[in-house]
Amino acid sequence: MKKYLRRLGQLLSELRFRDKLTISYIFLITVPAVVIGIKYYNTSSQIILENASKHIYEIVKKDNQIIDNRLNKLQESTLSTISNVELYALLNAMSTDDDMQLIQMDKRIKEILNQYFIENGDIFSANLLTSYYAFGSNNVSISQEKVLDSSVYKDAKDAQGGLVWVPNYEVSEIVKSGEILNNNVNSFFAAARTINSTYFQNGSIHYMSEGIERPVLLINVKIDMFNSVFADSLPVTGAFTFVLSQDGRVISPSQSNHTKSYADSNWFQAAMLQKSGSSITTIAGKKLLVCFDRMQTTGWITAAFVPYDQLIVNLSNLRTYTLYLSIFLMVLSVIIAYLLSGWLTNPIKKLLVATHLIGIGKFTTKIPVVSDKEFSFLFTKFNQMNEKIQQLITENYEVKLREKEAEIMALNLQLNPHFLYNTLNIINWMAIDKNQDDISRMIISLSTMLEYTVHNKKEVVPLREDMRWLKGYLHIMSTRYEGIFGVQIEIDPSLDSCTVPKLFLQPIIENSIIHGFESLENGGMIQIIGWHNESMVHFTVQDNGKGMDDSQRKHIMKNDSEHVGISNIDKRIKLLFGQEYGIAIDSQVGVGTSVHIVFPFRKFESSVDNF
Repeated sequence: MKKYLRRLGQLLSELRFRDKLTISYIFLITVPAVVIGIKYYNTSSQIILENASKHIYEIVKKDNQIIDNRLNKLQESTLSTISNVELYALLNAMSTDDDMQLIQMDKRIKEILNQYFIENGDIFSANLLTSYYAFGSNNVSISQEKVLDSSVYKDAKDAQGGLVWVPNYEVSEIVKSGEILNNNVNSFFAAARTINSTYFQNGSIHYMSEGIERPVLLINVKIDMFNSVFADSLPVTGAFTFVLSQDGRVISPSQSNHTKSYADSNWFQAAMLQKSGSSITTIAGKKLLVCFDRMQTTGWITAAFVPYDQLIVNLSNLRTYTLYLSIFLMVLSVIIAYLLSGWLTNPIKKLLVATHLIGIGKFTTKIPVVSDKEFSFLFTKFNQMNEKIQQLITENYEVKLREKEAEIMALNLQLNPHFLYNTLNIINWMAIDKNQDDISRMIISLSTMLEYTVHNKKEVVPLREDMRWLKGYLHIMSTRYEGIFGVQIEIDPSLDSCTVPKLFLQPIIENSIIHGFESLENGGMIQIIGWHNESMVHFTVQDNGKGMDDSQRKHIMKNDSEHVGISNIDKRIKLLFGQEYGIAIDSQVGVGTSVHIVFPFRKFESSVDNF
């Protein structure tokens, strides 16, 4: 995944700026529209689903009430048979060995059962079952042998007089072999209970004798009763309704192409816990809305299944509209993105072209100023910059010409320094010849200083060379100010090869002589001290002159003061070595001045010109 993302990022980075803008605009316009459309579609689907769930649930609830009413009437009819006086008399007078009596009693019992049940169109048959005879409806011919082994008979006996509701079962389980049922129907659900016949007379209840067998009343109910209730109750095409037993078996419809049991379905397990409600399920790969409700009489579940697609069929137009809208917005976004990206990138293209022309030397290039505020400002500044560059190039060209001219003039005047040196040398020999050693030494010092300043163009020098020049300078100045000051030099010999700024001590010493000793006639003293630690070089120039107050000391470090040389030395040290280095001045009026210089300790290399 990371590989593909990296590849996608690489492809995007290789696109032109306009293409990137176009893709960005398409993304910004299309994605929100699609997301809103999908959200609207899902929200509409959810609302329709909720409304449909409520409506279908109310239908299921109403259908269950109708079914419960019918089954309650059936239940009341079974209770009425228990208290029927004539049935009580017939059962008490029953002779199980007299076949003629059994046949006659069967006719009468059938009439009694028909009175309670057969008029009900939902009931297929009503029978009173004993181990010796099956009384009741002519619709089925029941076999005693099969009855005694059937689950219906056993469940009714186990209920000990309670009504048992039996889910759909095959009537062929209890009919005689070869029996053909009316309408070829052989699947029903049943209600069964053991009849312990009683009657009330003269304030007392009379029960059947202990030795008389209690028969089982079996009512076979047509499953069509459910179908008649459910018919056309669901207004959605493809919807269907099931009745299921507590173990999840399908009771109605009896001939279902769907699953025969839903015991393991999540919706059925929820129905058994909640008794009523709705959920979404999938049957045979088809998404369905199922609304369920439990019958109060039987405890069975009535479930209505509605195809989910049919619920949102009206949203198909909305889905199509959303699709067309998305396509339209995408096309519109491409057009808008193309126009916007062009509007933004065309000025940039102009700027790129102009930059390219300048790069190949066409400095007269101008970009027409557009009406847009930002690009107008940018193009104006670009044109101004171009004009400035052209001006600087012209000035630089002229400077180069002047430098060439100056170089030629310097070549022409090369004789002048040699003439000066030769003249000073002649004067020096004349002084020696006249035994004027002081004059000779002055001339040598001046010649050394002149040679050092003329020929040495380096910004930094080794300390030994700078000290050679400084000693010549001190000799000249001490001769000039004879008797006013003396000089003591205490510099660590290991600093001879140390890198120092050229002439860095001269302005400080000159300041001491001219300003510090201006009121002295003698006794002045200058001490030059130099030492180093592992990484730092320290020089201190001390004098016993008139000293300075704080305002004078601060004024010295400014370029606008008359002591401009000291501030220049401080700036040179900071430029060469860093802002943390430089000059510090300590002075007291009437005591003297101490100037401390610090910079890094570095060995001088002959190839080093500056830092």
